[in-house]
Amino acid sequence: MNGLAFVRRCGAVLALGAGLAACNGEVPAPKPVGAVDIATFTVAAAADADGRAWDGVVESVREARLSAQTAGRV
Repeated sequence: MNGLAFVRRCGAVLALGAGLAACNGEVPAPKPVGAVDIATFTVAAAADADGRAWDGVVESVREARLSAQTAGRV
């Protein structure tokens, strides 16, 4: 192991130790959520349904992209 690899490995161990030391183990308990009245309706086929169909696409109004990066070598 050369000197640079040793320094990097020690730095990674120290960073991990500092990160774990910052976590004191106290996680606040989630607040209970009460029942919420939500407007709902039931969809059912009509008695005289003639079997019409439409093609379509359902898309979200909001979009969230998640990503993560890690360092390493292959």
